[in-house]
Parts: sequence; structure tokens; C-alpha cells
Amino acid sequence: MFMNNCEEKVFDTVAVSEDMERVRDLVTRAGNFTIQEVDMAVELVESRLSMGDKSGYFFLFAREPSGRLSGYACYGPIAATDGRFDFYWLVVLPEWQGSGLAQRLQEAAESAMARDGAKRIYLETSSTPGYQRARGFYDKTGYERQCILKDYYRQGDDNYIYMKPLGDE
Repeated sequence: MFMNNCEEKVFDTVAVSEDMERVRDLVTRAGNFTIQEVDMAVELVESRLSMGDKSGYFFLFAREPSGRLSGYACYGPIAATDGRFDFYWLVVLPEWQGSGLAQRLQEAAESAMARDGAKRIYLETSSTPGYQRARGFYDKTGYERQCILKDYYRQGDDNYIYMKPLGDE
């Protein structure tokens, strides 16, 4: 664990069983995600709890003193690649958006991925208006849009794939 300078938030890498419901609450309250996406976020925590590092899912949690999550990141190496990582989730509560918390979580997750050998980080997001703020954030923080998969999630909802190189690659 380590402290950041955002009102004594603790960034923690250890998932505990209570985090399944905490992630469910956080992702639901964020307001952008479907029920299926919320369930998927919880399944990744469950996978981490049952399989540990073998799950391929690594977490960084921003916890409030009460234990409530105000944000979290989930990432992991992409199998059969040379230093490629997926950035699966980066979510903060609506009241923390614009506070710098998402950027600090992102930077901490990217540093952890770099320590684990990441050379490139990939992430995916939706083209719908509810994700405009996220797309702007990724553009601002050094991610480059690599491609658009039309009607990927559903009709009219494209998948934007972003990439950020780390190091000399």
C-alpha cells in the first residue's frame, strides 16, 4: 500500500472478498456501464481472488478511510506477446472525476506495468457520448487511437482501441 496526496487515499494492490461488492457499487455508480459490464468487472475481481497472479488481472484500488472505493484500475499482461498489457478498467466515482484521482491511478498502474515488463499498453472504450470524457482523458494522457471497430458492442457503438508505448519501443 502507499498513500497518495488526494485526501489520504490509499492505493492498494491487494484484493479482498469485500472488493467484489465494492467494485460492483463503484462501477454502477459511475453510470456509464451496462449490467453486463458491471458483472464483468466483478468477475475479474473474483478471478483475482481465486487464482491470484495466475488470473492475469492486477488491481490498484483507491480506498477511502471507510473502505469504500473511490476508484480503481485493473490491468494485465496479454498472453503470448512481448511486453504488451491490457488496461482493462480505470473507474472513479463521479464526485472524484476532475480531481486528479484518475490520472494518479493511471500513472501508478502504468508504472506497475512498466516494472512488470510492459512495452505497450492497450485499452478499449466505447464510441458513445457517455465515453467522450474518457476518450478525451486518454488522448490527453498519451494514448493514441489505433483503430475503430464499427458496431462492435452493438449497432452504433464502436470500439475504439488505444495504445501507449512505454520506453523506446
